[in-house]
Order: sequence, then C-alpha cells, then structure tokens
Amino acid sequence: MNVQDAITPAKAASILGVTRSRVRQFVRDGALAVAGKFGSTTVFSEAAVRELKKKRTAAGAAKKNGKGKQ
Repeated sequence: MNVQDAITPAKAASILGVTRSRVRQFVRDGALAVAGKFGSTTVFSEAAVRELKKKRTAAGAAKKNGKGKQ
C-alpha cells in the first residue's frame, strides 16, 4: 500500500456510511484490517474499505431478498 491509498478512520466511515466507532468495531471484529499508522493516526487501505463496503452491500441485498442468515 502506498501513502496515496491510505485513508483515515473518518474517510473510511464516510465511504462505509457508518460512524468512526463502527469502523473501530469492524477492526475489533476482524472485518477491516489496519494498514498502518502515520504518527498517531491509524490508516486503512482504501481498497480494503471499498471491499468491505461491497461485502456489506451484497449481504444487505441478500438479507432484503430473504437469502441472508436466519
């Protein structure tokens, strides 16, 4: 990952449509990996965040269509 692909928790939250607290929960749950730190700021790979968004969107669509976990 290069520096240009690194995004902050606030940007990750914006992309995912969630709060920064939820982003931290994704990290704790293993759904989103930390790419590194710049100073005291945790950063994520933009590709990883967009992949998580795609998975969450697909899971939401499956659930809406009755094909999700029951």
